Amino acid sequence: MRFIIKLLLCVGFANVGLVHAISDGHELLENCKAVEGIAQYKPEIILGKARELAASGNKDDVTVGELNELLSSAEALRAASCVGFLSGFGGANALSPLKHKGKQMFCVPKEITINQMAAISVKWMLENEDKLQFKAYEVLAMSTIANFPCPRT
Repeated sequence: MRFIIKLLLCVGFANVGLVHAISDGHELLENCKAVEGIAQYKPEIILGKARELAASGNKDDVTVGELNELLSSAEALRAASCVGFLSGFGGANALSPLKHKGKQMFCVPKEITINQMAAISVKWMLENEDKLQFKAYEVLAMSTIANFPCPRT
């Protein structure tokens, strides 16, 4: 049991960035990758910590399934963070559309799901990594403007 608690602490500290608001494009990209299931988690780091604890004389047994469950919960937290961010961005835009010179800057079709929005955003961010230093909402705005231009009137 003590081993599990120590392992949870390792995972918790490894993911401490998840408990605060997404600040820039790098964090947004990592969190939204989890929605697509392509997050680049490094299970070898967690397994390495587990081996260190075991080498220190720990007698508790931990299964690969339990380690996988811990990693999956971290990925789920990242995905939820992305979904919340995208939902908030969309909700704010629905209340007060982002405009430039009086014209709406993007028009997301109603049939686009949050998962599709995450996938489209991830693709754009991977293709525009030079923009990831900007604030997350700015990166998402750039991605959305590029991917969903409004029809010309």
